[in-house]
Amino acid sequence: MARPTKVVGCKTLFPYGRANAIAVRTYRTKHFIPPGATNLRLVHVNSYLETAPSVAETNTGNAIVLKCGLEDSLGTITPVTWGGSPTKSIAQGATATSDPVVVTVAPGGYVWVRCCVTVGAGEWYPTGWTTHSGDGEGTFDGDRAHSGAIGTSTVVGVYPLAILGTPTSECPTVAILGDSIAQGTRDYLWRSGYPVGGGWFVRALDGVMPFTQFGQS
Repeated sequence: MARPTKVVGCKTLFPYGRANAIAVRTYRTKHFIPPGATNLRLVHVNSYLETAPSVAETNTGNAIVLKCGLEDSLGTITPVTWGGSPTKSIAQGATATSDPVVVTVAPGGYVWVRCCVTVGAGEWYPTGWTTHSGDGEGTFDGDRAHSGAIGTSTVVGVYPLAILGTPTSECPTVAILGDSIAQGTRDYLWRSGYPVGGGWFVRALDGVMPFTQFGQS
């Protein structure tokens, strides 16, 4: 019997900030796939969690346009599509799930997500954890979702809410809810480049189980 589609990736989260410094920027982030998986799908949301005391889901106030690619460990990039289209406009407050991407990741392997986000002048897009140059993560000011080098850098990043797929081995999936301890505020192990995400719960999982994280300080 085929296994059902489920969350299979690490280092995914509900955004807890927003940015508008660059109108077109590509982010390259690294995501471990503990159970191994095929037919990967990216889930993105165009909203973010306000800081305490409200911690309310807040819209960015505008639509965002995404163009993404999945890069394997050998550097091969496979374009991501939504309903067959290479780009996806996500209205404020909305969520978008991509088509399945024909990529296979071995158990314990990883995939790079290249995400190019485009907004209008002065408009905002949601952000999460900081990228880490030591892991090879970084950004490019422009569109390099499907090709081209992306240099390493440490900046506030854009991450999927979840990476879905058909797992190739049995593995539980975890949803992390909590405050700054769950988010990873002042988590210096994470800030030094911990490869699967930040916060005590993520550390406890230690890359053994896939998750999506909803923490906010």
